[in-house]
Amino acid sequence: MVDKIINEAKKIFVTDNVKVLERLLGGMSNMTYVILVHDKPYTFRLPGPNAYHFVDRYVEQKNLKIFESLNVTNETVYFNSEDGIKVSKYLDGKSLNLVDRSSYPLEDIAMLLKKIHTSRLKAVNDYNPFGRLEQYEKLVLDLGHSLDSKYLKTKAKFLEYKPYLDKQKKVIAHGDAQPSNFIITSRGLKVVDFEFSGNIDPIYDLACFGNIELDDGLDLLKVYYGDKLDDDKYFRFYAWRCFQALQWYNVAYFKEVVGMSKELKLDFKKIASNYLKLANKLIKVIEKYKNNLK
Repeated sequence: MVDKIINEAKKIFVTDNVKVLERLLGGMSNMTYVILVHDKPYTFRLPGPNAYHFVDRYVEQKNLKIFESLNVTNETVYFNSEDGIKVSKYLDGKSLNLVDRSSYPLEDIAMLLKKIHTSRLKAVNDYNPFGRLEQYEKLVLDLGHSLDSKYLKTKAKFLEYKPYLDKQKKVIAHGDAQPSNFIITSRGLKVVDFEFSGNIDPIYDLACFGNIELDDGLDLLKVYYGDKLDDDKYFRFYAWRCFQALQWYNVAYFKEVVGMSKELKLDFKKIASNYLKLANKLIKVIEKYKNNLK
């Protein structure tokens, strides 16, 4: 793998002066390394196998330029929309998944996300959550596998809220705003990884922040809305977190089916099971708020 990255980087930068320093942790789909080119650091993203099923690289590339115009992320110096290889200027800092949760700069995170959400810019695509869910399901079905009956039951309950979620105002959003994608730097907080960006309810990003710990997302929700927080926003937070659990269940299930658990040394069967358990738990929470919707 390291040899492949070195060879690709040599071609991209037209030089033999390339070194690989380390692989960055995090992410189930990509391998990201820190490389040196003429002693200048860059991040080099190499998409993992089957990543193309979940990410449209042409859309990602166009959206990335929009986010760069907002000065919320690092500069991309090379992007291949065919194979997904991306090289960016290295952000010297620490991702939030490497700091104590009690130290999360929630005010800064809320401010950064508001800068994106209120920019009045539009992504080139809508996130299209329900269409995306069907697309991910089809990947498994096309391989001759069936969907878990517990998943179908939970999904059916969740779809009762589709009309309400569909009518929410859509803004440009990161789409995967979990802690590992926020970097604390000397020049302020930055956010990276826009593979799942698109137009959707802004609360979707706040729900993403609860990916590891649900309470983290709830804490961010409270900071983001302050005294404007109400049952409607709580409902949408829990609903989108439930959707995300259903979405990532499908991704993990697919990866288990195609043998990536052994390849990447990650138990995707267990990961899928945990996401389904979370979705079932959140469905019950959502039902508590449904009678108070506007």
